[in-house]
Amino acid sequence: MALLAAAVARSLLFAPLSSPERATLLHSMTPVTCAAGAVVLRQGDAAADKFYVLEKGAAVATVATTVKGGGEEKENGSDERGAAEKAGNEGAAEGRVVARYGPGASFGELALLYSAPRAATVTATAPSKLWVLDAAVYAAVRRAAAAAAASRRAALVRSVPLLSPLSDASRAVVADALERVEVADGALVFAQGEAGDALYLVDE
Repeated sequence: MALLAAAVARSLLFAPLSSPERATLLHSMTPVTCAAGAVVLRQGDAAADKFYVLEKGAAVATVATTVKGGGEEKENGSDERGAAEKAGNEGAAEGRVVARYGPGASFGELALLYSAPRAATVTATAPSKLWVLDAAVYAAVRRAAAAAAASRRAALVRSVPLLSPLSDASRAVVADALERVEVADGALVFAQGEAGDALYLVDE
């Protein structure tokens, strides 16, 4: 689970989520195994609705040799963007290599954002174990997280006596402007003597 958590933490798509929300997604991922030579996803496949994290084994991303596009081969890439994203929709496992994946690597992030044909073919080069997250689960968690966050921010603003003179509309504006920041135990939030340019409300 630590490997999955680290892989998710490196992806910008999971940055807006809180630790509990990321944990929910991690527990929603399902394991799959595949043999060396198995195609995990194929370039041009319209059913692009899954995100993958490689736990064991190795894989390679290729684009069809007939496709024109720039980009250099990447070692241990974390996703299929860059050169692969500029590729066409003709898949071939024996095409030009654009990325190599080892344990802890992830690919297929764009499937979590929108439905579009896969930009590259990913093939296992060794017996592998992957964890899979469905785009529908990701979208549901994001929706629930957004609704819960809005409700939590509104309640937090209402609980602050300093803001009680504000109208409901003004408090709503403040709530919408709040940005969630997580700090570790013992971390410095601000120091005495620094110019104050932000209001901090303790959520939890």
